[in-house]
This record gives sequence, structure tokens and C-alpha cells, in this order.
Amino acid sequence: MARQWRSIPNRETLARLRGLAGEHGYTLERGPVRDTWILTSEKTGKPLIGPLGTTAFNVKVAIKILTSMK
Repeated sequence: MARQWRSIPNRETLARLRGLAGEHGYTLERGPVRDTWILTSEKTGKPLIGPLGTTAFNVKVAIKILTSMK
């Protein structure tokens, strides 16, 4: 079976997400679905739950959620 080609997310956007996650006290883990990420709290060890009740986000949604946090 041949390997499937998989796109790499924009490295700059992913680096921005990693920076924002660190600033807000979250670690970044790959999600179970392709191109999704889970933000896990460093304090509690629980994943961040989004407005729709999901714990896995694509890069753009995760950045939007983190930038809306104060």
C-alpha cells in the first residue's frame, strides 16, 4: 500500500498557535482527526472545550479561541 500524501499546515500559523498555547498555559497535541489539534491545560491536564463542545480544533479555530481569551 502506497503512502498517502499529506499536506503540512502553514508552518508560520502553526508556530503562532504553539506560541499562543504556551502563553495561555496549554500544551498542543495532535488530534485524532486529520489536521486537528487538542489544547490541554498544563494546570489541570484537561482539554480545552470549544463553544460547540468539541476538544479538537483546526489551527485557525484554535488561534481564534486563544486570541479571544484574556
